[in-house]
Amino acid sequence: MVAASRVALLALGKNDSERRGFGRFLGNPRVTVERLIEGWSDRTAVAAAGCHVLAIQDTSEIAIPTRPERRRGLGKVGKGKGHGLLLHAMVAVDAATGSFLGPVTGDVWTREGTVAVPHGKRPLEEKESRRWLETAQAGAAVLARAERITVLADRECDI
Repeated sequence: MVAASRVALLALGKNDSERRGFGRFLGNPRVTVERLIEGWSDRTAVAAAGCHVLAIQDTSEIAIPTRPERRRGLGKVGKGKGHGLLLHAMVAVDAATGSFLGPVTGDVWTREGTVAVPHGKRPLEEKESRRWLETAQAGAAVLARAERITVLADRECDI
């Protein structure tokens, strides 16, 4: 949103003043994806204390329709046919009640381009699939006060 400067800002505020304020917030160099994600879990960690937590994680491809000259920083998504970004997030749910406890952790990134080395010949740290392990490890730290944690993911997580 910051790179395109106008993406969806109209929908984020009730009036021009709120929209401009939100645009300034996103344009602030101290506002980073990492710091926003860190803030996700503040209340979740407290809510999860003593619970059996279902830590659910998955990846979403967020396609942003745009013209080539406006793509600034967007990578390929949708089998390379569209452009946008990827969000891998973990959320916490109370296993006993089904109540949503909150977001836990995650990552946002774009694909830089085509990878030349086949998937099976790259070390884990060079694969997107590392996100499953990294998210589980980061989630464990956030949910440390939970009674028990069960991580749920789709079959892509079976690395």
